[in-house]
Amino acid sequence: MNVEQFRNAYRLRPFKPFVIHTASGERYPVTHPEAVWQSPGGHTVIVGIKGEEVAMIDIAQITEFVFTTRKPARGDK
Repeated sequence: MNVEQFRNAYRLRPFKPFVIHTASGERYPVTHPEAVWQSPGGHTVIVGIKGEEVAMIDIAQITEFVFTTRKPARGDK
């Protein structure tokens, strides 16, 4: 995954929910465009998980993102 590929995914309008898959096997659902943020340089992605909890992901560790037709449950991980 590169910076531009990820940026294109979360900037789609209308927004389409997606799940981030990482090299370590973790999955992070992104259900709303305000639930994800990419650092100015683009190499770090921060995903809101629940409440004040967030995950910081190095863009190099993202293996794929899968667009979903349903809104993923916040517990999907």
